[in-house]
Amino acid sequence: MSRVLRGGVEAFLESWDPAYPVLRPLPYNVKLGADNPDNLYMYGTVSGAFEYRIRGTRGTVTYLSFGCYSGSRPGQGSSRPDHLDSSRLVTQEDGSFEIFLTPQPRGKNWLRLPADASRIVVRQTFLDRTKEVPADLHIERLPLATVEAAQVAATASSASGAASIPVVDPATGQEDKPALTAGQVVSGLAGASVFINGSVMQFQAWSRQFAARPNTLFCRDHDVYMSAWADPAIYFLHGYWRLGNFQLDNWWMESLDYANHPAITVNKATARYMPDKSICLPGSTRRTTATAPWVCAGCWRSSTRCRAAQSWSWGSRWLTQ
Repeated sequence: MSRVLRGGVEAFLESWDPAYPVLRPLPYNVKLGADNPDNLYMYGTVSGAFEYRIRGTRGTVTYLSFGCYSGSRPGQGSSRPDHLDSSRLVTQEDGSFEIFLTPQPRGKNWLRLPADASRIVVRQTFLDRTKEVPADLHIERLPLATVEAAQVAATASSASGAASIPVVDPATGQEDKPALTAGQVVSGLAGASVFINGSVMQFQAWSRQFAARPNTLFCRDHDVYMSAWADPAIYFLHGYWRLGNFQLDNWWMESLDYANHPAITVNKATARYMPDKSICLPGSTRRTTATAPWVCAGCWRSSTRCRAAQSWSWGSRWLTQ
């Protein structure tokens, strides 16, 4: 719960201002929704009342994607999300690029920004973090023409008052970021509360649905994943196993401690293949052989609060490209 709390406060108080967006990685060890250990996740707050541009360099990371979503938490989105991934990203010879987030098409790389847009999510998927270079990314709001436009946009972007109203000098057109207000603090804390409660309830509900079909990997309806801020290029399989020594995700749908225990995750680059090109992944609290692929199941234990001693949740995914 402390991890979800930190994530909610960071997202809705420290970084919650669509008038002055930033792209930040998830806080250390914050996990949610069967997060992928091979991914670097970044997020930023946006609003359909403004327009934005993302600038960056591609790096060498295996897969890079951008998604524009609505709703204050995964599973709450209403508008259909828009996505752009590295297979369609237009870059310059030096690897640099820019992406426009606007209601109407603009530039070589464009993400549709709906009126109820709330979040931009970036996924960078590594096969080998020791060799691949992540993308370097920055987001900016496009300039507003007048003081009146700034006030209208800021008001429209958040009825709760979370967005700043940029102060524009009529003579120079230069903007100054106003000081944080008490209303923004109250709004941010309220948003964090909604996010924390909603996210925990959302993924507990998913785990219960997985548990209704034990020992089976299956894919849910595509729209369910899209409303939960998923990437359409990724095919998800989830399941629930009644085994005492096998785990990849806990009951809260957090990944395990891959930072300190790399053996809890295997991808196509780190897997060791059988002669017929298949792979076998035994789950155990200790390695049984020196050469066989192995997933550590004992890197996370809990008391009865998560019922992890009797049952585990499993998540699998692969890119459809």
